[in-house]
Amino acid sequence: HPDRSVQPYDQIVAVNGKHISTHGAAMLHEALKGDRSLEITIARAYFVIRLDKQPGQKIGAIFYEDTLNIKMIEFVGLLADWNRAHPDAAVRPGDRVIEVNGKQTSQQTAAELSAEMRQEQVLRIGLAREPAAAGLTPSTDQSTFQVELDKANGNKLGLVFEVGTLKIDAVQENGLVPLWNRANPDFAVRPSDQIVEVNGRHLTTHGPEQLQNTIYKELILKITIARASTYVVLLQRPVDQKVGLKFDPDKLRVSSVDSGGLAAAWNMQCPERAIQPGDCITEVNNHNVCDHGATQVSEELRSSKLLRIVMARRVAVPPPGSPM
Repeated sequence: HPDRSVQPYDQIVAVNGKHISTHGAAMLHEALKGDRSLEITIARAYFVIRLDKQPGQKIGAIFYEDTLNIKMIEFVGLLADWNRAHPDAAVRPGDRVIEVNGKQTSQQTAAELSAEMRQEQVLRIGLAREPAAAGLTPSTDQSTFQVELDKANGNKLGLVFEVGTLKIDAVQENGLVPLWNRANPDFAVRPSDQIVEVNGRHLTTHGPEQLQNTIYKELILKITIARASTYVVLLQRPVDQKVGLKFDPDKLRVSSVDSGGLAAAWNMQCPERAIQPGDCITEVNNHNVCDHGATQVSEELRSSKLLRIVMARRVAVPPPGSPM
């Protein structure tokens, strides 16, 4: 896996669902030594991208001028194109430019490196990802994040949400939100996330109807999304053994857990990651609902013997002014 090779100075931030910020380094070290099957999350410390810039093309990012940390990646631009083509080496907000075409921040000022990025057509950019940016919160997900969309060209959102709660049921193939997701893979909007604020109007103070009207009527949208918490379930299915989950075929929301199935056995063994009614299946064996649809994900769940299932739990709506 050359695109996902582990390199010196990278950092282990999670092992089998235990995150360094919640369980501590000692417990992760014990899991590495004692667990037979390992799912390890690595935080990349340094990586290089190459951008070929044609006349009139923009990098498509907003930087903090004094540090060259990336503040935001726009959904149209060279960085967005890079992220779509190289999801395993995607650039994230918070990454810091430390080298451009061999010129380093230790030798050049931030202004000089910014000028290099504007002027040169071929860019070899070295980026650093500090542990805080790489994931010192579980699953690298923030509890809330902001999506900025412009409907001025008549584009649709490409989003299906539940009227009355604004819980996101589906992200469609085309639209502004799918474009945002491809440009910002670490801040992608997912099924089971929830819209909690639109243009300064919060769900708890203005209600869902006013937020829906804002989404429909206003062209420039700053939408705050509350991330559904996720957890991973690992199952190995013997011959003729059922997973034992009943769920809605369209939304993949679990309605019940069969006491005689694999899921119930998992719940007994891993109570901290027990599957509960109301949780949603968002991914099975790297087939996620956004890219493959509910039907294909359901088929993967029925047919595969080894199952890695990503589940999402309903959002607890944060109050207005919660840190993002």
